[in-house]
Amino acid sequence: MDFDKKEYLAQHIILSTTSTHLGSKIEELKTTKEMWELVVADVTMKSTLFLLDAKEQLMSMKLSDNDDSKAHLVEIKQHFQVMLQCHKNLIKMGSTLSDTRFNTLIMMFLPESYCATLQTITAAERASALTRTSSQKMKANNLITFLIEEAQH
Repeated sequence: MDFDKKEYLAQHIILSTTSTHLGSKIEELKTTKEMWELVVADVTMKSTLFLLDAKEQLMSMKLSDNDDSKAHLVEIKQHFQVMLQCHKNLIKMGSTLSDTRFNTLIMMFLPESYCATLQTITAAERASALTRTSSQKMKANNLITFLIEEAQH
């Protein structure tokens, strides 16, 4: 009885968190496992056209300036959260968007007010490249954390 409750709950969660189109495909399936397999297949087996649309969406995410610092902080956090989710989704669908390219997109779509910050970041990257032996680049999460800290100030 406990298993049936949890099975029903899991099915309900899957149905309530998928698109209407996908929900209509999976609602008649009998087990959570079958539903989940179809959801994973739907997410990971997208066409090239779908990948191009997803990349275009990511590449059009321009963040605007806001004079209200509290509102700007909220906006920038939401902006980066959406960018990270889009990036994860692209990776899951088989995209080859590199970390370097993603970092470039993050920096490219910041408002003009971040110009000095971006100059500092790129100068630090260049200086770091001169002293390190490996070709390890800044991770997107570290870049985002730095930019959010900058927005807080």
